[in-house]
Amino acid sequence: MSGDRDSYYLVSYNSEQTIVDAAFGYSDLSGAYNSVDTYIDPFDPEITKLLGQIPGLDDPRLSAEDKLVKVYNYIINNFSYVPDEKDDWNFVSETIYRRGGDCEDLAILLSSAMIAVLLAEGVDYQTANGRIAAVAGRHAVYGDHVYVEYKADDGQVYVLDAAFAEQGNIERLSDLKKNSEVNFTVYFRFNDNKVFLDAAASNSAEAKASSQIDPEQECLQPLLERFERETDLRDATRDELTLKLFNFLRTEFEIVDLQEFFPSLELLTQTKVGNSQGLSLLLVNAALAMAHTLGLELPNIRLCEAERDGEKQYIVIYEDELGIDRVLDFTDKIVDPQMQLDLVNTLKDLFSINAYMPAQDLAGLVKYGREYGLGDDLYG
Repeated sequence: MSGDRDSYYLVSYNSEQTIVDAAFGYSDLSGAYNSVDTYIDPFDPEITKLLGQIPGLDDPRLSAEDKLVKVYNYIINNFSYVPDEKDDWNFVSETIYRRGGDCEDLAILLSSAMIAVLLAEGVDYQTANGRIAAVAGRHAVYGDHVYVEYKADDGQVYVLDAAFAEQGNIERLSDLKKNSEVNFTVYFRFNDNKVFLDAAASNSAEAKASSQIDPEQECLQPLLERFERETDLRDATRDELTLKLFNFLRTEFEIVDLQEFFPSLELLTQTKVGNSQGLSLLLVNAALAMAHTLGLELPNIRLCEAERDGEKQYIVIYEDELGIDRVLDFTDKIVDPQMQLDLVNTLKDLFSINAYMPAQDLAGLVKYGREYGLGDDLYG
């Protein structure tokens, strides 16, 4: 697991003000970011085949937890830990085919197999998922890492680390370390149907969520300092500053088509990946912060819900120096590129605010929703 192009979680509120968590890992096979819970799959036919290869697993005298011990021992002895420089996430069938993987691949494989065993033993799906989770976070020794937790019949939560397996083969689950004995900072947990944070992390996210449009957030500073170093801002007008920022973010960040989540700006700036909400939110905060830094009048810039042809995205509405509201769209789904080219009459227009669609010109195509400006609560 790595912090460059690996996982990130996004936190939002639904209409009932409850926290929704999501995390995504990149797959070379699909060429996209997928919700991490989709990688765990106890119903994959390859998992059934794998369990059929484990000697003695069908012994009726064994308890469900005895069988989990056999699964763990088999995986640590028959699958190799293979560091992955690209660090993409593999589906269980890929890991089984390769007979190895890095920490998240092996944790996903082990979780899938363990859930499958419990289901075969008559445990209902919800209970099985409630007892098993892959855990992503930072280990005091290994750095970014993923292992498996299991809530056992004895009430303890044990750590099953298929990547490093420090204790080797085990005879019983109690041979393993308890999660309280591992020096580990949890980023998030996930099973076959859910991604979730610790209560403490969720409470922290809730506290931050009330003022997301806040240009003084510390996580913005490294990004804005780099923008200043790499961009000619001499005598920049407010329009020029906003466009330079918009194009800088489009170059620096990868956009994923995942809606319904307002992200943490801290994680967004770390991962360099975001959805339309995240990047639009980042631009609003960054534009306000940079205008203040350069001594310019604070722009009237807002995050706005927008829907076109039944598809909802988030855009930025920016009031230019002539008082015209312009649409800045990271996705090109609200304003398609050809519409912008049609606005260009001269080469100078191509690099000016004139190349960006006035919001009122889209009124017949786009349904605008709620707007959020400086100091607004995105969740209120």
